[in-house]
Amino acid sequence: MRIVIVADVIDTGLGGMKTYAENLVRCIPEVDSENDYFVINHKRMDKDRNVQFIAVPYTKYPGKFFIRKFYQVPRKIRLLNPDVVMETTHMGPFFLANHVKRVTAIHDLSTFIQPQHYTWINRITERLLLPGVIKRADHIITVSQSTKRDIQDIFRVADNRLTVIPLGVEEIFRPVVNQKVLDRYHINKPYLLHVGTIQPRKNIETLVKAYEQFRSQTRDDFKLILVGKVGWKASGVLEIVNDSVYAKDIILTGHVPKEELPVFYTMCAVFVFPSHYEGFGLPLAEALACGARCIAADNSSLKEVGRNYVSYLKVNNAIELSRLIRECHSVINNGNTLDRGVFEEYSWMHTTQKTLQVFHRL
Repeated sequence: MRIVIVADVIDTGLGGMKTYAENLVRCIPEVDSENDYFVINHKRMDKDRNVQFIAVPYTKYPGKFFIRKFYQVPRKIRLLNPDVVMETTHMGPFFLANHVKRVTAIHDLSTFIQPQHYTWINRITERLLLPGVIKRADHIITVSQSTKRDIQDIFRVADNRLTVIPLGVEEIFRPVVNQKVLDRYHINKPYLLHVGTIQPRKNIETLVKAYEQFRSQTRDDFKLILVGKVGWKASGVLEIVNDSVYAKDIILTGHVPKEELPVFYTMCAVFVFPSHYEGFGLPLAEALACGARCIAADNSSLKEVGRNYVSYLKVNNAIELSRLIRECHSVINNGNTLDRGVFEEYSWMHTTQKTLQVFHRL
């Protein structure tokens, strides 16, 4: 087969979708040597065994996003004459020949379920385009049973057109202790940790309020570390951080190289992930793989991913979250810690193998 994978998110994305596309493409040569793969992105042009990267850059004309999405990329795909085309995010593929099988990966429906956390252009674009994308797709891959239910509830997609393939955790996410890495970020005290783009959906406001209560009710001189780039509609989150009475102990690291993240996960006192909604919640799986004690919101996919390894926040309430943090900290002080590295449920090789099975079935 000739298979095209549209993976623009490798160059332009953040978070889980970027990680998904990178690892899917990385693992293909390891699990399939028979088929030919063409990966369309913005910049990279090279060949890795049976995977050829093809750059389709933006034009210099106005409306360059739409020109590329609806003309340049479909034109390049037609020249490649593939049997299957996969879009690694949920916006596409568009304008393909009828004989070409279309596969679309949908990571979440947060713009439909939590629209208040997105810009108006995000909401309008997805509401205009996604129904057509789903209708035309021969098959839809999604990352959790939770997101599958959302897709079926909103778009009434038949069960035989949907396959749940969980994300993987890269091999580097194992327990690693290295104080020198933390010293570069001026972290020299115990800390609570959050990893994810700074945006309203992550519910960082509740985390900051819970942290303030934790600090006021204990004598522990903890820091709060927020790892991740600043995303859309983040001004309110940043204002709450800056106005906190403990602002000097709240560290926004910005982007942290992937190679350093296992240290942050391993050495934190508690990893806290109170997100309003997640299609999968990859940082939670990574934290567990590094042996972190975790607290997560009891919503969307998070209980599905964390299972009985995690303490769950059943109410979106800073008082309740502060109590859970104190409980986790008490358990740690009493010497009852999570066995390091016990969480090995997810593999990118497994994710890739299951994805290729979808291609073969089509």
